[in-house]
Amino acid sequence: MSGGGCLAGTGGACKYSRVDSINLGQLSWFWERWHHTQKENSPNHKAFNALQWGRIFNVDGTGSERIAAGRFIFGEIMKVDDPDNAPGGPIVGLTQLGVTPKTQKAWTQSMMDMLACLEAHFDLHDYILGGQPSLADFALLGPLYPHLYKDPVPGFMIRTQYPMVSEWIERVNGSKEAGYKSYREPQYRLVDGELVKQEPGKILPNDEVPETLLPLLKIFFSEMWPMLKDTVHVVREFAAAAPDSQLPGKTFHSSAEFKDAQSGYGGLTLEFQIRDEHERRMASPYHVWMLQRMSDAIASDKAELVSFVNAFEDGAELLDLENLLAGCRLVKAFEKLTLEK
Repeated sequence: MSGGGCLAGTGGACKYSRVDSINLGQLSWFWERWHHTQKENSPNHKAFNALQWGRIFNVDGTGSERIAAGRFIFGEIMKVDDPDNAPGGPIVGLTQLGVTPKTQKAWTQSMMDMLACLEAHFDLHDYILGGQPSLADFALLGPLYPHLYKDPVPGFMIRTQYPMVSEWIERVNGSKEAGYKSYREPQYRLVDGELVKQEPGKILPNDEVPETLLPLLKIFFSEMWPMLKDTVHVVREFAAAAPDSQLPGKTFHSSAEFKDAQSGYGGLTLEFQIRDEHERRMASPYHVWMLQRMSDAIASDKAELVSFVNAFEDGAELLDLENLLAGCRLVKAFEKLTLEK
């Protein structure tokens, strides 16, 4: 296939050379990996979020009773009722993830550019890889639906500025909201005044990657890939000092046990760049474990990827994941991560 496209929000065209086919299963693993690098820095709202949690902990209560139950969970169990100062609250977590007043505009612009790329993609395709949903769709749905779309402020922004993305979220989520058709439902069209059932959509033939995904992949290689590489080096060095010890699991802020290591200039921190801004953030061993999954998928048919990844700056490094992970492969048992022996 031939690649070409324009990265919305950057003011310039993105040119790509011709690339061969890629195993779409590998690309699905790629999207699953990528979504774990994203940050959600839009504000959360106490009453709305309390109501969401209250629906779980006080199912039969009135609206105000559910809100009260949610606020109790936030204050007494999660200890995040004071978001600005709570040890495990969103401000501390965002700071440890590198979302600070210094980088907030850069993160926001990065998010808007990614949404613009998805908007252009869903203008032509119902799903990430064509006409049927895949792991890639549900991997991206994870951060977009609960952390942005469900929150009143960023949810309004997506609905009003990115209607194609909004429609995709509803479709993949199986919603009947606003008349959206889920992938589970048959589609119909009018032919000579009669409703005719349409055949379900298909993944693009011959493992073809939609050209509209290329600008999105460019963002990954320029903004996320350098941080992921540095994360592997930092985790390897940290784990080598205590190879039998447990490492931090998946988290949006450090636990008390690893607070010193994952804050400031601790042993599990690194410097990264987002757009033109430099900042420090915690290194997450969970990113390393996710890269292992991607590495295993790539190893199954590496030859198919060569010309594809060479179209991106530093893209060829992705093919060397196995060597990058040497001495830093992790074992995951439920939420516990340890160094592989």
